[in-house]
Amino acid sequence: MHNMTKFISPEEIPELELKVKSYIQTQTIDININHFYLVKEIVEPSYYLDMIHTLKTTQEHDTTFIYLNSIGGDLSTTIQIISAMHQSAGTVITSMEGNVASARTMIFLSGDKHIINDHCTFLIHNYSSSFGGKGNELSKRVQFNEKYFNELVTSIYTGFLTDVEIEQVLNDKDLWFSSEDVRSRIPDNLIINNKDVNMNDISEEDALPTLMDDLQN
Repeated sequence: MHNMTKFISPEEIPELELKVKSYIQTQTIDININHFYLVKEIVEPSYYLDMIHTLKTTQEHDTTFIYLNSIGGDLSTTIQIISAMHQSAGTVITSMEGNVASARTMIFLSGDKHIINDHCTFLIHNYSSSFGGKGNELSKRVQFNEKYFNELVTSIYTGFLTDVEIEQVLNDKDLWFSSEDVRSRIPDNLIINNKDVNMNDISEEDALPTLMDDLQN
């Protein structure tokens, strides 16, 4: 059996290069990774317009990290932040960084994926508010608040809390959870379960799942 070697003449090289190039496609995608820290009490919406605008305008290959460590705050601002998270075309990753309480638990659970660091606390409780007015106005406001918050709690915490626990919250019981408690309740949405993992290690597979899926198809 003889091995045969075919030599390509100089005249054939341009034609060969053309055939090879016809199988090569180049796709360039701009990827943005944004980081926001909510580490003070949530106040009026004007302080969060940059984050809200970023969330609303991200593309499907972008990722936004929201780091949480503080008590709650203004509920109307929280609702606007959560609405922007839901409107985001990109991936929103929320991270427990310390004390995640009240309204911040709503923001945390509204993320697409979650980072849970060790030794954090997670507090869910009933709302508190103060307002003035005439007796009839106060009565109607209280009735509305009760109905509104009941629906909100059921919408956000269903799947994380049991029906019994939701009822306990609405009856003014504070529910405290550790990092491990929270991990056990949302295992399917965790991307980090160890504080020693470097943020750069998740940029391709976890922070950018949509991009990786596109490239594999």
